[in-house]
Amino acid sequence: IAYRIGFIINNVYYGSQIAYLSEYGQYTPGKVHLVKFIEEYGLKKFYKYDFGSGEDYFKKSLSSESNQLFTISISKNVLLKIIISLYYRTKDVLYQYFKRHSAIYTVFRKLIKEH
Repeated sequence: IAYRIGFIINNVYYGSQIAYLSEYGQYTPGKVHLVKFIEEYGLKKFYKYDFGSGEDYFKKSLSSESNQLFTISISKNVLLKIIISLYYRTKDVLYQYFKRHSAIYTVFRKLIKEH
Protein backbone atom coordinates (compact mmCIF):
# COMPACT_ATOMS: atom_id res chain seq x y z
CA ILE A 1 0.00 0.00 0.00
CA ALA A 2 3.03 2.32 0.24
CA TYR A 3 6.50 2.56 -1.23
CA ARG A 4 9.61 4.66 -0.83
CA ILE A 5 12.53 5.04 -3.24
CA GLY A 6 15.71 6.75 -2.18
CA PHE A 7 19.47 6.60 -2.23
CA ILE A 8 22.14 6.38 0.44
CA ILE A 9 25.20 8.42 -0.47
CA ASN A 10 27.97 9.03 2.08
CA ASN A 11 25.70 7.88 4.92
CA VAL A 12 22.92 10.34 3.97
CA TYR A 13 19.55 8.98 2.81
CA TYR A 14 18.07 11.07 -0.03
CA GLY A 15 14.34 10.52 -0.48
CA SER A 16 13.28 10.50 -4.11
CA GLN A 17 9.76 9.08 -4.38
CA ILE A 18 7.08 8.32 -1.82
CA ALA A 19 3.56 7.18 -2.58
CA TYR A 20 0.65 5.23 -1.14
CA LEU A 21 -2.76 4.06 -2.28
CA SER A 22 -5.23 6.85 -1.56
CA GLU A 23 -7.93 4.48 -0.33
CA TYR A 24 -5.71 3.77 2.69
CA GLY A 25 -5.08 7.47 3.40
CA GLN A 26 -7.03 7.42 6.67
CA TYR A 27 -4.34 5.10 8.08
CA THR A 28 -1.51 7.49 7.09
CA PRO A 29 0.53 4.75 5.39
CA GLY A 30 3.25 7.22 4.34
CA LYS A 31 3.94 8.17 7.95
CA VAL A 32 3.75 4.57 9.15
CA HIS A 33 6.12 3.50 6.38
CA LEU A 34 8.58 6.27 7.29
CA VAL A 35 8.57 5.34 10.98
CA LYS A 36 9.15 1.66 10.20
CA PHE A 37 11.82 2.56 7.64
CA ILE A 38 13.73 4.69 10.16
CA GLU A 39 13.31 2.02 12.87
CA GLU A 40 14.77 -0.60 10.55
CA TYR A 41 17.55 1.33 8.86
CA GLY A 42 18.01 4.48 10.97
CA LEU A 43 21.45 4.84 12.48
CA LYS A 44 22.56 1.48 11.06
CA LYS A 45 22.87 2.79 7.51
CA PHE A 46 22.68 6.59 7.54
CA TYR A 47 23.01 9.51 9.94
CA LYS A 48 20.84 12.00 8.04
CA TYR A 49 17.53 11.72 6.22
CA ASP A 50 16.95 14.23 3.39
CA PHE A 51 13.25 14.36 2.48
CA GLY A 52 13.98 15.77 -0.97
CA SER A 53 12.41 18.75 -2.69
CA GLY A 54 8.98 20.17 -2.07
CA GLU A 55 7.35 21.75 0.94
CA ASP A 56 5.02 19.67 3.03
CA TYR A 57 3.74 19.93 6.60
CA PHE A 58 4.74 16.32 7.09
CA LYS A 59 8.35 17.06 6.13
CA LYS A 60 8.51 20.22 8.23
CA SER A 61 7.06 18.46 11.28
CA LEU A 62 9.90 15.93 11.24
CA SER A 63 12.80 18.07 10.10
CA SER A 64 15.06 20.52 11.90
CA GLU A 65 16.39 22.25 8.77
CA SER A 66 15.50 23.15 5.20
CA ASN A 67 17.25 24.45 2.08
CA GLN A 68 15.91 26.84 -0.52
CA LEU A 69 16.22 25.54 -4.08
CA PHE A 70 16.79 27.72 -7.14
CA THR A 71 16.42 27.10 -10.86
CA ILE A 72 18.79 28.70 -13.35
CA SER A 73 17.95 28.65 -17.05
CA ILE A 74 20.73 29.28 -19.54
CA SER A 75 19.87 29.57 -23.21
CA LYS A 76 20.72 31.73 -26.20
CA ASN A 77 17.05 31.49 -27.20
CA VAL A 78 15.35 34.52 -25.56
CA LEU A 79 11.84 33.15 -26.11
CA LEU A 80 12.75 29.87 -24.41
CA LYS A 81 14.18 31.75 -21.41
CA ILE A 82 10.96 33.78 -21.10
CA ILE A 83 8.77 30.67 -21.31
CA ILE A 84 10.84 28.81 -18.70
CA SER A 85 10.86 31.85 -16.41
CA LEU A 86 7.07 32.23 -16.69
CA TYR A 87 6.58 28.52 -16.05
CA TYR A 88 8.53 28.60 -12.77
CA ARG A 89 6.95 31.86 -11.59
CA THR A 90 3.46 30.50 -12.31
CA LYS A 91 4.30 27.24 -10.59
CA ASP A 92 5.49 29.09 -7.47
CA VAL A 93 2.43 31.37 -7.37
CA LEU A 94 0.07 28.39 -7.75
CA TYR A 95 1.93 26.44 -5.09
CA GLN A 96 1.63 29.31 -2.60
CA TYR A 97 -2.07 29.75 -3.46
CA PHE A 98 -2.90 26.07 -2.99
CA LYS A 99 -0.84 25.99 0.19
CA ARG A 100 -3.15 28.66 1.63
CA HIS A 101 -6.34 27.09 0.16
CA SER A 102 -5.87 23.34 0.55
CA ALA A 103 -9.60 22.61 0.14
CA ILE A 104 -9.51 23.95 -3.44
CA TYR A 105 -6.47 21.78 -4.17
CA THR A 106 -8.26 18.71 -2.79
CA VAL A 107 -11.24 19.32 -5.11
CA PHE A 108 -8.88 19.89 -8.06
CA ARG A 109 -7.08 16.57 -7.37
CA LYS A 110 -10.38 14.69 -7.17
CA LEU A 111 -11.52 16.18 -10.50
CA ILE A 112 -8.27 15.13 -12.19
CA LYS A 113 -8.53 11.63 -10.74
CA GLU A 114 -12.09 11.21 -12.09
CA HIS A 115 -11.06 12.03 -15.67
